[in-house]
This record gives sequence, structure tokens and C-alpha cells, in this order.
Amino acid sequence: MQRRRVAVGLLITGLFAVSLSFGAVQQGAAWFIPLTLVLPVSAYLFRGWGIWPYFCVLYGESLALRLLFTLVTDPAALRNFGQWSWPLMMFALLLLGTWLDRQKTQETTP
Repeated sequence: MQRRRVAVGLLITGLFAVSLSFGAVQQGAAWFIPLTLVLPVSAYLFRGWGIWPYFCVLYGESLALRLLFTLVTDPAALRNFGQWSWPLMMFALLLLGTWLDRQKTQETTP
């Protein structure tokens, strides 16, 4: 299971890194390309974590990279909360899922 998660995590983060790199080249921000390598590297480094913290870290890093890229290329877009509401809500739900996964469940039988 862990190998499959690492393979999927590396594939998804690798594709996301390539997508961000392509967007950086189109925007003339070639300096941003090395930062995108953080995602696949962290997908490999955090492979021993549980499923929820693993996704939470990867999604949080991708969101931080998107925010940084937008801050540098188009700072006015950061004021558009509608553009960021969905990714921020998804990150909050991942944090909630991580917290709930750590809580002990107590089942009561009648």
C-alpha cells in the first residue's frame, strides 16, 4: 500500500511540478522552476507518514507554491477571494480530516 501511495504521490506531484514549471516559463518566471521540485522530493521524503498527513503536506505545499507564484506574477489576483476560496477550503478539510483521523473513535453499543 505504501509503495502505491508513493508512486501515485510522485506521479501527481511530478505532473503538478511540470505544470507549474510550464506556467512559470510562459510568465517569464524561470526562477520559479527549482521551487517546483520541492513537491516530488517531499512526496518521497514523507512516504512513511499516514495517508491523511501525507496528503495534507503535499496539498499544503502545492497551495503555498500557487500562492507564491501568483504573488510574484500577478499580485492583484491575490485579492480575488473567489479564486482562492475552493483551494483554501479543501486545505481546511484536509486538516480537519487529519485531526479526526488522529482522534480515538468510541463506539457505543445499545
